[in-house]
Amino acid sequence: ANELLRYESHTGKLYCRVRKGNKAAGSEAGCLDNQGYRCVVIDGKHYKAHRLAWLLYYGAWPSGEIDHDKGVRDDNRISELNDGTASDNRKNAKKPKDNSSGFVGVKWDSRLKKWRAQISSDGKRLHLGYFSSKLRAVIARKIAEKKYNYHPNHGRS
Repeated sequence: ANELLRYESHTGKLYCRVRKGNKAAGSEAGCLDNQGYRCVVIDGKHYKAHRLAWLLYYGAWPSGEIDHDKGVRDDNRISELNDGTASDNRKNAKKPKDNSSGFVGVKWDSRLKKWRAQISSDGKRLHLGYFSSKLRAVIARKIAEKKYNYHPNHGRS
Protein backbone atom coordinates (compact mmCIF):
# COMPACT_ATOMS: atom_id res chain seq x y z
CA ALA A 1 0.00 0.00 0.00
CA ASN A 2 2.94 2.34 0.67
CA GLU A 3 3.82 2.53 -3.03
CA LEU A 4 0.20 3.46 -3.90
CA LEU A 5 -0.86 5.68 -1.00
CA ARG A 6 0.55 8.36 1.27
CA TYR A 7 -1.02 8.83 4.71
CA GLU A 8 -1.01 12.06 6.71
CA SER A 9 -1.54 11.03 10.33
CA HIS A 10 -2.36 14.57 11.53
CA THR A 11 -5.17 15.05 8.96
CA GLY A 12 -6.20 11.42 8.55
CA LYS A 13 -6.19 11.75 4.78
CA LEU A 14 -4.87 9.25 2.25
CA TYR A 15 -3.43 10.53 -1.01
CA CYS A 16 -2.72 8.74 -4.29
CA ARG A 17 0.99 8.42 -5.05
CA VAL A 18 0.32 7.44 -8.67
CA ARG A 19 -2.45 8.15 -11.14
CA LYS A 20 -5.19 5.53 -10.90
CA GLY A 21 -8.22 5.76 -13.17
CA ASN A 22 -9.64 9.26 -12.85
CA LYS A 23 -7.63 9.99 -9.66
CA ALA A 24 -4.52 12.06 -10.27
CA ALA A 25 -1.34 11.51 -8.27
CA GLY A 26 -1.55 13.75 -5.20
CA SER A 27 -5.36 13.71 -5.01
CA GLU A 28 -7.23 12.39 -2.00
CA ALA A 29 -7.83 8.65 -2.31
CA GLY A 30 -11.19 6.95 -2.06
CA CYS A 31 -14.73 8.12 -1.53
CA LEU A 32 -17.40 7.90 1.15
CA ASP A 33 -19.57 4.79 1.24
CA ASN A 34 -23.26 4.81 2.16
CA GLN A 35 -22.39 4.41 5.87
CA GLY A 36 -20.08 7.43 5.95
CA TYR A 37 -16.76 5.55 5.93
CA ARG A 38 -14.07 6.50 3.41
CA CYS A 39 -13.20 3.51 1.20
CA VAL A 40 -10.34 2.96 -1.22
CA VAL A 41 -10.26 0.42 -4.04
CA ILE A 42 -6.91 -1.35 -4.62
CA ASP A 43 -6.66 -4.04 -7.28
CA GLY A 44 -10.44 -4.31 -7.42
CA LYS A 45 -10.81 -4.87 -3.66
CA HIS A 46 -12.52 -2.36 -1.33
CA TYR A 47 -10.67 -1.31 1.82
CA LYS A 48 -11.84 0.96 4.62
CA ALA A 49 -9.51 3.96 4.79
CA HIS A 50 -9.15 3.69 8.58
CA ARG A 51 -7.68 0.18 8.19
CA LEU A 52 -5.28 1.39 5.50
CA ALA A 53 -4.32 4.34 7.70
CA TRP A 54 -3.48 1.92 10.52
CA LEU A 55 -1.41 -0.24 8.16
CA LEU A 56 0.52 2.72 6.75
CA TYR A 57 1.17 4.27 10.17
CA TYR A 58 2.07 1.13 12.15
CA GLY A 59 3.30 -1.11 9.33
CA ALA A 60 0.86 -3.92 10.16
CA TRP A 61 -2.83 -4.62 9.73
CA PRO A 62 -4.93 -3.98 12.83
CA SER A 63 -5.48 -7.14 14.86
CA GLY A 64 -9.17 -6.38 15.43
CA GLU A 65 -11.74 -3.77 14.52
CA ILE A 66 -10.81 -0.12 14.23
CA ASP A 67 -12.88 2.19 16.42
CA HIS A 68 -13.20 5.93 15.73
CA ASP A 69 -12.91 7.51 19.21
CA LYS A 70 -15.39 10.33 18.61
CA GLY A 71 -17.57 8.34 16.23
CA VAL A 72 -16.78 10.44 13.15
CA ARG A 73 -16.53 7.72 10.53
CA ASP A 74 -14.38 9.63 8.05
CA ASP A 75 -12.00 11.12 10.66
CA ASN A 76 -9.01 8.86 10.13
CA ARG A 77 -6.42 10.79 12.13
CA ILE A 78 -4.29 8.24 13.96
CA SER A 79 -5.12 9.94 17.28
CA GLU A 80 -8.81 9.06 16.68
CA LEU A 81 -8.29 5.38 15.83
CA ASN A 82 -8.12 2.43 18.21
CA ASP A 83 -7.54 -1.24 17.44
CA GLY A 84 -9.91 -3.40 19.47
CA THR A 85 -12.51 -6.13 19.48
CA ALA A 86 -16.04 -5.91 18.09
CA SER A 87 -17.23 -5.72 21.69
CA ASP A 88 -14.92 -2.73 22.35
CA ASN A 89 -16.26 -1.04 19.23
CA ARG A 90 -19.90 -1.49 20.30
CA LYS A 91 -19.10 0.05 23.68
CA ASN A 92 -18.27 3.28 21.90
CA ALA A 93 -21.49 3.33 19.87
CA LYS A 94 -23.77 6.33 19.66
CA LYS A 95 -27.06 6.33 21.48
CA PRO A 96 -29.75 4.70 19.29
CA LYS A 97 -32.08 7.21 17.60
CA ASP A 98 -35.12 5.54 19.15
CA ASN A 99 -33.69 5.83 22.67
CA SER A 100 -36.48 7.15 24.92
CA SER A 101 -34.53 7.64 28.15
CA GLY A 102 -31.60 9.71 26.92
CA PHE A 103 -29.20 7.07 28.30
CA VAL A 104 -27.64 4.09 26.56
CA GLY A 105 -28.86 0.79 28.00
CA VAL A 106 -31.93 2.27 29.70
CA LYS A 107 -35.37 2.07 28.11
CA TRP A 108 -39.02 2.21 29.05
CA ASP A 109 -40.88 -1.09 29.06
CA SER A 110 -44.48 -0.11 28.29
CA ARG A 111 -45.79 -3.60 29.06
CA LEU A 112 -44.42 -3.60 32.63
CA LYS A 113 -44.57 0.20 33.07
CA LYS A 114 -40.99 0.22 34.36
CA TRP A 115 -37.54 1.30 33.24
CA ARG A 116 -35.29 -1.53 32.10
CA ALA A 117 -31.48 -1.38 32.40
CA GLN A 118 -29.18 -3.64 30.41
CA ILE A 119 -25.58 -3.84 29.22
CA SER A 120 -23.61 -6.05 26.84
CA SER A 121 -20.41 -7.79 27.84
CA ASP A 122 -18.41 -10.28 25.78
CA GLY A 123 -21.18 -10.37 23.19
CA LYS A 124 -23.89 -11.22 25.72
CA ARG A 125 -26.70 -8.89 26.75
CA LEU A 126 -27.03 -8.74 30.52
CA HIS A 127 -30.33 -7.72 32.12
CA LEU A 128 -29.67 -5.42 35.08
CA GLY A 129 -33.25 -5.15 36.27
CA TYR A 130 -36.54 -3.27 36.05
CA PHE A 131 -36.88 -0.03 38.00
CA SER A 132 -39.77 2.21 38.95
CA SER A 133 -37.64 5.32 38.39
CA LYS A 134 -35.43 6.21 35.44
CA LEU A 135 -32.75 7.48 37.85
CA ARG A 136 -32.41 4.07 39.52
CA ALA A 137 -32.12 2.37 36.11
CA VAL A 138 -29.44 4.86 35.04
CA ILE A 139 -27.51 4.29 38.27
CA ALA A 140 -27.64 0.52 37.75
CA ARG A 141 -26.33 1.01 34.22
CA LYS A 142 -23.49 3.32 35.37
CA ILE A 143 -22.41 0.82 38.02
CA ALA A 144 -22.38 -1.94 35.39
CA GLU A 145 -20.31 0.27 33.03
CA LYS A 146 -17.61 0.54 35.70
CA LYS A 147 -17.80 -3.18 36.46
CA TYR A 148 -17.43 -4.13 32.78
CA ASN A 149 -14.85 -1.40 31.96
CA TYR A 150 -16.89 0.40 29.35
CA HIS A 151 -15.15 2.88 27.02
CA PRO A 152 -15.16 6.45 28.41
CA ASN A 153 -16.97 7.80 25.30
CA HIS A 154 -19.77 5.25 25.54
CA GLY A 155 -23.19 6.73 25.15
CA ARG A 156 -22.09 9.92 23.50
CA SER A 157 -24.84 11.54 21.49
